[in-house]
Amino acid sequence: MARVTKKEIEQRQRIQSRMQKMNEYHNKTYDYVKDQLEFASGDQWQSGVQAERKKDGRPTVVLNLTKSYINRVVNPVRMNPVGVNVGTDNKELTELLSGIVRQVEVESRMKEVTDVAYENAVTGGLGWYRLGTDYIDDDSLEQKVTVDIVRNPMSCWLDPYSKRADGSDAMHGAFIEYIDEEAAKAEYGDEAVGQGLGGIDIFEHWTVPDGSVADFTYYEIDCEKVQRYWYEDGTTTDSQPNPNKAYVKARTIENKQVRAIRYIGNKKIEEALIPIPFIPLIPVYGDHLMLNNYSDVHLAGIVHWIKDSQRMVNYYGSNELELASLAPKAPWVIAEGQIEGYEEDWVNANRIATSALTYKPDALGGQMVPPPQRADNQAQTGGLMASRQKAQEDMGREIGIFDNMLGQVEAANESGKAALLRANQGELPTAHYLQNLEQSIAQVGRVMLYLLAWVGDTPRMVGVRDAQGKTQYVETTLSEILTPKVLKNASIETTAGPAYESRRRESINAIMQMGQIMPDKMGVMADILVENLDAPGSLEIAERLRKLPDIQALIDEGNGPTKEELEQQLQGAQAQMAQQQDTMGKMEGIIKQLQARIIAEDKDRQADLAKTLIKEEGALARERMKQVGEDERAALKIEADAESDMRSLAGDVLKAGQQADIDLVGNFSSKDYVPPIPGPLSTDQAETTQVSTNINNTLGE
Repeated sequence: MARVTKKEIEQRQRIQSRMQKMNEYHNKTYDYVKDQLEFASGDQWQSGVQAERKKDGRPTVVLNLTKSYINRVVNPVRMNPVGVNVGTDNKELTELLSGIVRQVEVESRMKEVTDVAYENAVTGGLGWYRLGTDYIDDDSLEQKVTVDIVRNPMSCWLDPYSKRADGSDAMHGAFIEYIDEEAAKAEYGDEAVGQGLGGIDIFEHWTVPDGSVADFTYYEIDCEKVQRYWYEDGTTTDSQPNPNKAYVKARTIENKQVRAIRYIGNKKIEEALIPIPFIPLIPVYGDHLMLNNYSDVHLAGIVHWIKDSQRMVNYYGSNELELASLAPKAPWVIAEGQIEGYEEDWVNANRIATSALTYKPDALGGQMVPPPQRADNQAQTGGLMASRQKAQEDMGREIGIFDNMLGQVEAANESGKAALLRANQGELPTAHYLQNLEQSIAQVGRVMLYLLAWVGDTPRMVGVRDAQGKTQYVETTLSEILTPKVLKNASIETTAGPAYESRRRESINAIMQMGQIMPDKMGVMADILVENLDAPGSLEIAERLRKLPDIQALIDEGNGPTKEELEQQLQGAQAQMAQQQDTMGKMEGIIKQLQARIIAEDKDRQADLAKTLIKEEGALARERMKQVGEDERAALKIEADAESDMRSLAGDVLKAGQQADIDLVGNFSSKDYVPPIPGPLSTDQAETTQVSTNINNTLGE
């Protein structure tokens, strides 16, 4: 016999103590879970009542409506399995990890595991996932991640102090199955069925079936406390800090790993340290019942809520059957003397099929007595049928699932869409079961990633399954991809499932309605519509539609430049606009200068024209003077000289104003230019205009 170390003794004592506490805490709960599972399987009569009725020869029928309600909740998940989706900040890494997880789900037949776990949770309040590793095949040393089925929910035990819905805070747990005692002794020796090393029987407080040996795997979190140091640049170290590099802060942290120990009976078979921070037993819970002032916690499923009404249905159904079976034996109501001489025929009428029964007609008080007839029990049967129907309706009210939600048509003219929407209403009262399942599957995904990083420490061919179900194999080292940072920051979500199916149908209806409103836009929505169809090849058709010019143009438009590219384009456009504005400002200055010069030149031309007119008018006046008399010529000469002086003075004034304008234009700069504002004439302009008017008037005279 192997030498027993102190460490081995302490380990066995710790396991024995924790097994005892788990048994004491979960024992009543597991008994209740077991009762609910058996009830849903058809064991619905209380043992004492059933024995008494059988003794009296009375029927004990089971109208198992409970199973129909359970299937109503579970089957949507069977039709639309819930899967794991991995999210990271890198698109390519996200697609790679999600594809690897999908491949593990397929290889481990996780859909079947989910069906069993969810049905057990909905029925009795508890189901399980169990993750582990196994060799790929007998010719390889490489291992793969497995998701194992747990049909018996009472075979998994978890830390009583775990409070989270997914069990992620549990510090220890166990998985127990039983094998034949003789087979265990033949393969593992007498030690497997003995008391155990050091006289410590791990199963001292455990009930092991007779002739069996426990195949027992125990898990516990092994915590190692280390001092972690943070530097200014954000890096950390768990070793002694660098003396040449100052750290900002330090604190104690726990590095968690799982220690897994397998026993056959009391013989340790193997022990391993797995670098994952979670117990690889993930519960799927139903309802939590807080009883006896919260000191007694039970797990329950649908059975708990409808058990009494189901038993009433069975009672009423059994009594209906009993009355129906007694109908041929109902007593005859016969007037005295009616069967005289035919007594034997009437006595055997309840046992032997008789074509005719003879009786003697009789009269009482001059009135003929009715022929013999059986006592009618239809009134009793009708009451039982009404009571049974009422109990069935109560079952639906207790869990929020009514007959019309089970597919019953309410009206002959009811549309298929209305029936579908009504059936979907049954998902709301039981949505918490699906929510618990999704939380547990997300935890399965977390544990799966840690296990993949552990077993994938060497280069290997890894299967990557895309959303369309196609698998490609790539060579990679998973431990290099699933770094501690990636494992810490990866977001695990669930995909598909009944909730996704409802959204998919709603999406199809919404697109069809938009197509009716905007039929010309239906073509650009065709790929999204086809992608949401639940039909073989729909994804391939959607990909082909996306290659059409109209849809591709929208996709390209959606895949526009990045934020950085847009900022660079904006800066370039702003610089170009500034340059254009500067050029336009210079051009406006030049244009204004040219306009001023044109105005000045126009004024010069007007002054020269005025002088020419004055000279011509003077010559004309002198010619006129020659033709008049000498006396008049003297007077006219004086008048002409005066007019000539006045016009010369007016010309000089006009010339002086024009020169001032020209000097002003010569000193003009584009910076000093102020656009003219329409308004009244200036004083100089008014005077010049008035002088010109006077000259014109004089010449006209």
